Order: sequence, then structure tokens, then C-alpha cells
Amino acid sequence: MEPLIKRVVTAFEAPSLEGNETRHIGQTTMWQMKPIYEYLIDMDPVTGEMLPGLALEWAVEDGPQVRFKLREGIQFQKGYGEFTAADVVFTLKNHQREDSLHGEVIYFINVTPEAIAVNDHEVIIKLSQNNSNFFAQTARHQGGMEIISKKHLESAGDPVVIGQDEPIVGTGSYQYLERAQSQNIVFERTPDHWRITPDFQELEIKFINEASTRQAGLLTEEIHITNLPEDQLVEAVKAGFKVATGNVTALRAFAQFRGQYELESHATSNGYQDNGSPFLDVRVRQALNQAINRDEVNSAFFGGKGSLMQVNHLNPGRLGWNPRWEAEFESKYGFDTNAAKALLEEAGYNSGNPLEIDVQVAPISRYASADDIMEVLAGYWRDIGVKVNQYTQDNAIRRAKGRAFEYTREIAMGGTSSNITIGPKVYNTSFPPRGGGVEIIESSKIMGEFIQTLDPVKADALARRMGDIFFDEFIGIPLFWLPAEAVINSKFVSDWVWPGAITGTWTHMENIKAVKK
Repeated sequence: MEPLIKRVVTAFEAPSLEGNETRHIGQTTMWQMKPIYEYLIDMDPVTGEMLPGLALEWAVEDGPQVRFKLREGIQFQKGYGEFTAADVVFTLKNHQREDSLHGEVIYFINVTPEAIAVNDHEVIIKLSQNNSNFFAQTARHQGGMEIISKKHLESAGDPVVIGQDEPIVGTGSYQYLERAQSQNIVFERTPDHWRITPDFQELEIKFINEASTRQAGLLTEEIHITNLPEDQLVEAVKAGFKVATGNVTALRAFAQFRGQYELESHATSNGYQDNGSPFLDVRVRQALNQAINRDEVNSAFFGGKGSLMQVNHLNPGRLGWNPRWEAEFESKYGFDTNAAKALLEEAGYNSGNPLEIDVQVAPISRYASADDIMEVLAGYWRDIGVKVNQYTQDNAIRRAKGRAFEYTREIAMGGTSSNITIGPKVYNTSFPPRGGGVEIIESSKIMGEFIQTLDPVKADALARRMGDIFFDEFIGIPLFWLPAEAVINSKFVSDWVWPGAITGTWTHMENIKAVKK
């Protein structure tokens, strides 16, 4: 029996950065290329557990170092030969290149300085210190260590030009076919793949920011899988479409204050940048939280499916959970415009001297309606007397300005499925990459300890201390833990088993199952 269609077409909001080169694409945007690549450690799409991937087994040794025993006979796509330890060594070196723009380049240079091939099927990765995030960083769970072919890159050179240069091959079950910048990328099934044969011969990912356009494509059968805002999702279900839900809870919606930055990186600061940011005052951060009616937002945009988030990055299923946060949330974060106005007045703001903030209104790829949610949040803040400037900026400009700490009064929507290590590290500490949210000196120092411990009891205690600071200091605007949902046309697609818990959300596309004839 064969699938009804040759090519399955998916459509999602465009990644904030497009590219062919794995050393220039971070975890949040790598989903566009993931079908090509595999990892030393795989991820169970149902439970989220680690599974053997390109490595059959691994062990932590003194040094510290981790020894991986690799599978034999795994072939790179398009005739580039067998995967060996040399490709692991080369992949790491490629990330460490001086011009690498990868969000974790500092990690690869400082924490994993060297990989050594013992033989063709055994490799040791040296660590500069014990690191709690190493396995997630190496695995499919987080991404960043997509294994590429040494032979292909050395022969073809860097694939700089999108649509002209082919990405460096991997060992994934789909291989590159073609792409058009800002439009789409198309993959074809890898012949005789060692692990899985996808049902569909071809896979296309379209980049479409407008939800109405994605919905129209679904209705006309030009698109078979997409994500939609809650109101359109409900309409689609009524029209007979199905919903495929990610199996592992990690996706979350929140907003970040950008303006409070430590003087130095890597938890070495004793003070903050003197940039005049209103977010240096915790009363302002609390007031903006208490201005928000989270029940209305949940109902309007997520159909009530969102689970209230008390602290970003931590929930009852993760290390460090403290029931105090749930007990105190309503009194500290709950919707109360009078309390919000009083806090702003206490901080020195009034009708003659209003708090002024900038808000970025733009879609993000992890869930639908982020731009609409920000419009609603802006309305709540205006209701308590805040002067709100709304704008949309090009993503390349935003990345450059963010890294330069040029945002001093901005709030932007965020979305991630990152784990307990990478989430706080990226958004709320002074460990690179920086500039994404409020940095707190004390929590950065705790993170410095946390990432160096492999003791789960100690890690739990450290995570709780960090979470206490995040909660009490109002580091951002926590909204909801979300089910990752995709609408599928069941005329052509029967199922999609995926975790929904990997940064970037849209993964495991080799598991999209076809309706067959």
C-alpha cells in the first residue's frame, strides 16, 4: 500500500533566522534543518527519555570526559560514506570555529574543548568541568550537536548561499532536496535508512507567518499539517480536521523584560549596567504582572488549555519545584489593577510621569497568536496608565541589538521547550547567550554551581533556590505551560507521534504517518 500523496506539506511561522550552516543556527531555529540530521543520543517521542542514537552507549569517566561507542555501518546521505568518530570530532571543531554564530559556541569552546577519536567507532569528548547540561546538549533533546559529514564539508566548502549551496549532509531519514529563502525547504526520503523509512517520499516545510494563510492552505489541501490559533483550531476540528498533540510537556508561553543586565558575563558581576531601565525596579516588574488577566488570555488564545505557569522554566515535573510558588501566586501575580497602579505610583510613576515601555509585536514559531497576545497585554498595561510603544523589527536587527544590550525598556513574547538548564541560562542569567531577559546576580551564581553538578539531590536544591529568586524578583511575565498542537488533514495524514518538548517544537517529522491506498 502506498500513501495517497507523494509529498506531505507542513507550514509554520518562519524561524527567526534561516540558514544552511549548523554552526550558525541555534537550538530555537534548527528545527528547519532537523530532518537531515541525527545525534549521538536520540529521544523517545512518547516519554522524552534518552535513547541510543548514533552512539550505542556512553559512560562518564574521570577527567572529566564522556566515552561514546558508536554504531557501525551508518551511512551519510548522498554517498558521502560511513559515519565514524572522525565526523564527531569534526562536528565539534566546526562549531568551535572563530566565526561561528551558534548560540552555544561559548559552551562548545569552553565546556567541551576537545573530542578525540579512539578508533573509527569510539570517541571521547573532553569536558573542562562537570556539566549538568552535557547530555541534553549532545542529544536530540536540546540540539546543537547535529552530526555532519567531514568528507562533504571538506570537499564542498561552507554552504553559505540558501537555495544555491546544499547543506552539509547528515545521517537523517530525510535528505535535502531544495529550498527558497523565506518560502520553504523540501526534503526527500533517504534511501535505505538504517533506523526508519518515513511514509512520505518528500517532506516540505513552508514558512508562513499569517495564520489565516495557513488555515486557507489547510482548507484547500495545499497544506496537510500546520499550527493555528485556538479560534481557527476549533473551526478546523469542526470541519473534520484532527489535532496531533506533543507527548511531553515543556512548551511554554511567557513575556520577557529586557533591560536589567549584569555588568559581566559568567556570574562574575557585582552590579548591573546603569542604563536607566525601568525594569531595574522590581516594583515595576510586579505591577506589569498584576495588570494582566491571565484567565482571559488563556480562554481567548488557548481555549483554556494552558496550565498556569508560576515560574518560568520550572514546573511540578521538574527539578526544584517549590509548592510555595503556587500558594503565593495569586497574591503576588494575580490580576489586580489597583495593586498594579499603587506599585507604579510607589515607584514614582503617575499621569504626569507615566511609565514608558516598548513592546515587540511579532509572531513566533513555537505557538500561534504570540503577536495577538502581545497586543492584548499592551492594552492591559495602558489600562493602568503605562505609555506603550508598539513596533515590529527585523529579526536580524533584534539579534544584534539584543547582544549589544541596547534594549532597556522592551517587553517581548517568548516561547521555548527548553530544559531546566538551558531555559534559565539563556533567558535569565549572565551566561551567554545573553540579552534575552532580566538577569539576577544571585541566580547567575547559583546557575554557575548548577551546571557543574551531576548530583541530582544537590541539583534539586540549587534549582529550588534559583526558582525562589525568579519568583520573588518577577524576572518576567509567566503565562502558561502549553500543549504543543498541530492540525492535520486526516484525509492524507493518519498520525504524528512527536514530543513537542524540544526547543523549536516541530521535530520527529519522520514519524508523520500517511493514509495509504
